[in-house]
Order: sequence, then structure tokens, then C-alpha cells
Amino acid sequence: MRALCKRNLKIYFSNSVTVFFSLLGALIVFGLYLLFLRKNMVTQFDRLTDGPIIADFWVLGGILATTSLTTSFTALSQFIKDKAENKFMDFIITDKKASHLLIGYFLSGIIISFCMQVAVLILCLVYFQFQENSQFTFIMGLKALGIILLSSLNATVINLIVCTFIKTESTLHTISSILGAISGFMCTAYLPIGSFSGFTEIIIKILPISYASSSFRRIFISPIITNMPHEQLLILKEYLGIGYIWNDHLTTAITDIIILTITTIFCLLVLSLYGKKIAQVSML
Repeated sequence: MRALCKRNLKIYFSNSVTVFFSLLGALIVFGLYLLFLRKNMVTQFDRLTDGPIIADFWVLGGILATTSLTTSFTALSQFIKDKAENKFMDFIITDKKASHLLIGYFLSGIIISFCMQVAVLILCLVYFQFQENSQFTFIMGLKALGIILLSSLNATVINLIVCTFIKTESTLHTISSILGAISGFMCTAYLPIGSFSGFTEIIIKILPISYASSSFRRIFISPIITNMPHEQLLILKEYLGIGYIWNDHLTTAITDIIILTITTIFCLLVLSLYGKKIAQVSML
């Protein structure tokens, strides 16, 4: 497992093109935000003292969630490539269990997703610091690292299950392109969820990754808006996606983390119970 994990990490980080394209979804979000969206967001919050900072932290939450999704998928693309090149049979010949192969890919996906999220967080904070006094604290950083780890686990295990059903590299490239294009919408990184309604809003609210962006935004933005009147605070949180409305109640920080944790555990159970069968089917 460790040897396979190290191999996958080396392959990923040694290819700058792969690293770039794994970040493409996040880079698109960040670029569009700077060029077009930031001015509009800041204008919406012009009555708030820290409006620009709130806008920056809002998009940062979406960017981090997007990064967890796209980088883990790109990391796991090595799984499909090895399958297409029949390398699995070579691994099996070396007495590696089929289920252990999945664990090796899973671990490398988590590490890559975690590292890339940390890198994106640092780069964005450096940029925002030059624009505004970002008010980012050490405690925020520690909390963010916890959500980064949880979102890495969640995105990687879901992507690994998806990858077991992909059989060819052409299908992989198609899905990768689609994911890069829609990941920003899935994480509400282009528009606040308050701008959506109906079916689109429901889809966003049932995606586990949405609760990662909600958790990040809660960590970054909540300390800034604590002095707002209660009703105004709830309206702002609902609009920005700091929690989501279910049964007329806004989800809390604990609820968001529980949703991420439960979906992660469920997917891990699926892999642990059927990992050997899934791996053997993947080799066909």
C-alpha cells in the first residue's frame, strides 16, 4: 500500500501539467472572481464595514471545496490509467491484495487533496492580504485544517467509488472536463446559494461537498459578522451559504460536519465491505 501510495504521489507531483489541470477548476473560480464577480459581491455588501473581506472569504470557501474535489479526482485518475494499461495484473502478481490496491490509491488521493488545499489557502490569503486586511487568525487556520482533512477524505472516497466504474481513459478525460467546469457551481463558488432556487438549490444542498464550502465560510466569515442583529445575521448566512435551510432551520457547524462525516463513513463502509469485489471488477 505504501509503495503504491508513494508511486502515485511521485507521478502526480512530478508532472506540472497534471498539477495545473487538477487546479483548473479552482483557478477558473479565482480568475472569474477577480475579473468579474468581486466587484458585484463587494457592491452587495457595501453597507457592511468589512464587505470586501466577507466577499473574499466567501469565495475562498468555495475555492477550497472545489480544490478538494478536482485534485482528488485527478490523483485518482492514475487508477483508471493503470487499469487501462493492465498494470493491475502486475500488481496482483507481486502478491498485493486487490483491496489493498484501492487503499493505496485512496491514501495518495487524500494526501494530494490535503496538500493542494493547503497550498491554495496560503496563496489566496497572501493575495487577499495585499488587497485588504484579511483578519485571518491562527485559530481560523487550525479549524480550516480540520475541515481540509475532512473534505479531503470525503471527496477522495466519493471520487474513488466513481472511478471504479470508469473503464477507459477517454471516459476519464470527458468526466474530468465536466467536473472541472461544474465543480465551481457544485461548491457555490460562482454565486451564493441565495441566488439559486428550486431544483438547482436542492441539488446543491444534497451534495456533501457543499457542506465543506459551508464549513469553510463559517470559519472565515462568522467571526467578522458576530455584531450584526440576529435577523440580519440569519438572512446573510442563508444567502451566502453559511449553513443551508432544511425544514425552515439553518444547519449549524455541527450539522455540516456530521453530514460530511456520515457520508464519508458510509462510502468507506461500502469500500471496506465490497472493496475486494469492486477492485476485481475494476480489473476486468
